Amino acid sequence: MRDAVLDPPVDPTVEVDNGFSPVEVRICPGCGKPEPLWRENLGKGYLADDGHTYCCTGCAQETGCTCV
Repeated sequence: MRDAVLDPPVDPTVEVDNGFSPVEVRICPGCGKPEPLWRENLGKGYLADDGHTYCCTGCAQETGCTCV
């Protein structure tokens, strides 16, 4: 997923149907975890040097997701 280069970087999103109206939810480009499940930085994730926001430092550094 990191092969495409966008300027500015765009974080992947997925459309979720919550029963009332569709909502876009950002997903981690490293592991695919939806933003409501992110734990690092009080759920705001980790902004990497590549401009993408990941759920944790592990996904940003490609060492493995560290979210519990």
